[in-house]
Amino acid sequence: MVTEKASEVIDAASEIPAIKAIAKTAVVATGSDVQAPQAGHAPGGHFEGKWFVYSMIATYQDTNSVGNVYFGMYGLFVGKTRELFFNVAMPDFDLKTTKFFILTRSFEHKFVREAREFDTITVKIRVADFNRKFCTLEHQIFGSENELLGKGKQSLLFVSSKDYSLLDIPSEVYTAFMKYL
Repeated sequence: MVTEKASEVIDAASEIPAIKAIAKTAVVATGSDVQAPQAGHAPGGHFEGKWFVYSMIATYQDTNSVGNVYFGMYGLFVGKTRELFFNVAMPDFDLKTTKFFILTRSFEHKFVREAREFDTITVKIRVADFNRKFCTLEHQIFGSENELLGKGKQSLLFVSSKDYSLLDIPSEVYTAFMKYL
């Protein structure tokens, strides 16, 4: 019954002049009209030497009321880049089956200048240092004109996925990160 009523409403609405005009100008895309982009790009980031690089465009969602990228977004940009780095460096890592979790021990960022909506934001991240328990990642953030927006570092620690006990850096992480050190 609901389907019948919906069909009646749609049929009745299709007789409204404004809807008729819109319907006449609408063009249905066919399979031959739709083509994937030809040029390949790495939407998940890429390496430049030892640095993993990811770029995005800041939008209104990322800005405050005066149009500057909100300060909290820089941490999110670095976090996203870090996750994409992990995905490339450790492609076999699976949260469902892993024996360890990677946690942030500390995060620091020095702001140098501001970005605005629609600026290209490029985050570079690399493995800077490690010891038996902790790994330090360094990051730099650049704006549309390749000007430094900020820089900082974070310390990672590793815990058991069963009981969250602190672990030495897992061998899988050493193996994955060594080529980027």
